[in-house]
Amino acid sequence: MNENIQDYISFVTGAIEKYKKSVNFIYNNEVNPHTINEALASYSEILFVLTSEYQRKKAEAYELELNFQTWWDEKFTLIRRELNNTDLPASKWVSKQEIESEVRYRNREEYKDWKAQLFGVQSKVSFYRQMLENWKRVDSILVQLSNNMRAEMKSLSTEDRANRKLNEEERAYTMAVPKTPKRRLAM
Repeated sequence: MNENIQDYISFVTGAIEKYKKSVNFIYNNEVNPHTINEALASYSEILFVLTSEYQRKKAEAYELELNFQTWWDEKFTLIRRELNNTDLPASKWVSKQEIESEVRYRNREEYKDWKAQLFGVQSKVSFYRQMLENWKRVDSILVQLSNNMRAEMKSLSTEDRANRKLNEEERAYTMAVPKTPKRRLAM
């Protein structure tokens, strides 16, 4: 397998492992309020980290693209000068496509290396963009889980109050009903 592809796969695996714990809300088949509060509290921090990583990868891609373009322009210009005789009219010059093919042919190993590097960094940018978009969706999931948790807690609280009220009514009833004296059986 290509070294750049292996590098990208290990990058993706590492990033997933790093952020997986931030979206795992289920422990022992339950989602508890503490976990939801922790996730809500750390949401912005993780969003900022993902955003900065995305921007860093974009800057890295931009710099690599500039370096590639500089390399390409140099090679293209040198080969164009070699192939096109300035004494001939421009209509007789070698076409741009032919010059580009010649640049790729003469510099095939270097060109492949550049393209592999560009693909690797662009893939990382794309991966972070997707992670960032998905993380923004986690916001609505967290809010919904939090609202569900509140509703559940509220219903439990209502249930507790209802049970408490029943217990009070039972106590009141037992206090209101006169107790019958216990009789001793004569022997």
